[in-house]
Amino acid sequence: MSIELSMVSWNCQGAFRKKSNLIAGLKPDIAIIQECESYEKLIADKKFASPNSYLWFGDLSFKGIGIFSYTGYQFEVLDGYDDSLKYCIPIRISGRNHFNLIAVWAGPGQARTERYVRQVYKAVGEYIDFIREDETVIIGDFNANKIFDPKNEEGNYSSLTSKLENEGLISAYHDYFQEEHGCESRSTFYLYRALDHPFHIDYCFIPRKWRQDLRSVSVGSYADWIGSSDHCPIMVEFG
Repeated sequence: MSIELSMVSWNCQGAFRKKSNLIAGLKPDIAIIQECESYEKLIADKKFASPNSYLWFGDLSFKGIGIFSYTGYQFEVLDGYDDSLKYCIPIRISGRNHFNLIAVWAGPGQARTERYVRQVYKAVGEYIDFIREDETVIIGDFNANKIFDPKNEEGNYSSLTSKLENEGLISAYHDYFQEEHGCESRSTFYLYRALDHPFHIDYCFIPRKWRQDLRSVSVGSYADWIGSSDHCPIMVEFG
């Protein structure tokens, strides 16, 4: 079965209600938006570009993670969702294509072993049966890069990518551009919104067999997006 799908992940740095047209204009099948207000806050703004379906998770109404479809896709959260890993959310996706997805916003956990990319590493172990039951995408703000890795530490970015590769998942960006992890030429994050502090910390991991349908991968430009967030979106299209 061929894949026809468009996905985008963007950390909007808050106030998504004022920025939603930037994403809705891309007409993605699935959008993962980090630092996003609750849906109740979003729809209270008349200018908000409403999706056709949505999920939202967060402790603070002004800052969580939103999962939206601007086409016909529907979402079902896994019954075994572990809310201690609240920003690594396992979702069954149904629509033109059916697959599993883990939406990611890796942030500072209370324990060092559960901070940032370690959360994602832990979630992969927690949801390994979910990952294996169907083709799975893991997409979002990982807050990580190989260049930040402590040496020989389980749960760092390098050990995560190895673990995912063992499960048949590859980074769409690195496969498409044929770049090595840690050597990315396109940045998804600019510290303090400064052009001279670029990093690549947002990813979309896809089933290896989907690479035959991978049509394009792109990262939004600094000029186009820096006025709205310190992150630029990563966009992936199939079909």
